[in-house]
Amino acid sequence: MKGVAAWIWIVVSVVLGIVVVIFGSKIIFDQLSSTQKQVSIQNFYDIFYKTRNMCLKGGIGELYRYKIALPESVIAIYTANSSDEPPPAKVSVFISSRTMAIGNFFCIKFNEENIPRCEPLSCNINMTYFGTPSQKEDLFSILSRLAQGSPVFNYDLLLNKTNSSFIVITAKGSIV
Repeated sequence: MKGVAAWIWIVVSVVLGIVVVIFGSKIIFDQLSSTQKQVSIQNFYDIFYKTRNMCLKGGIGELYRYKIALPESVIAIYTANSSDEPPPAKVSVFISSRTMAIGNFFCIKFNEENIPRCEPLSCNINMTYFGTPSQKEDLFSILSRLAQGSPVFNYDLLLNKTNSSFIVITAKGSIV
């Protein structure tokens, strides 16, 4: 009877240990995701404030370069014509093909949010869509994602004030 009681304690301890490890891992991954989101929001606002200042005070021909790294949770950073306009349905294809759009709102959309965060600008911007590009789902990409974790997309941005009421933002990106 003592042997059975000892085995029950061992099994309960192992199960409890597994539960603690699983919940601990979830908390750590949630914290990492939250940190990545906050960094993305900060980068978004850095670009927005620079663009807003270029609209208001910048001279024609002013150039500004910026580097940004976006996690997979960012669907897109894009321009829109209203504060609640979602990104186009095929935005990942537009990101991959470096398609540009014109608008006077600077927006970011995350996977887990229904409504994009948009900020108004006093001038129009012609901007390349950037964020999570379309990726083929094949065995190699799935195994790569499992081995390396979620990808980070790096972009080099060039902000260029072409006239008194128009800014062009071009993005060239790579996957890390």
